[in-house]
Amino acid sequence: MFDSKIGKLGQTVIARSLAEAMEASKETREAICSAFSRYLAGDWGDTAEKDKQRNDRAVEAPGKDRILARYNLARGSVLIITEWDRSNTAIMHFAAESRKESQ
Repeated sequence: MFDSKIGKLGQTVIARSLAEAMEASKETREAICSAFSRYLAGDWGDTAEKDKQRNDRAVEAPGKDRILARYNLARGSVLIITEWDRSNTAIMHFAAESRKESQ
């Protein structure tokens, strides 16, 4: 487990596709590590303003709400989500093509 400004992260898992992308590309690996470091510091990246405010409240009052942040990369986005009870944190990748299809 990791400790950070946001508190306990619980079990931290990363999506297989994202782990594979990190293994294949130093640039991707550095971008993901940077995003995770920002998350640990309470920098919510490219998250909507209302969600940033929600995250700040969740940090101030742990155990009431999840923390979710989005970081845009050259190819898609990384979402990092810590559950409300801080039992686990998931790091997921969304490709640019997936975002276009859903809009």
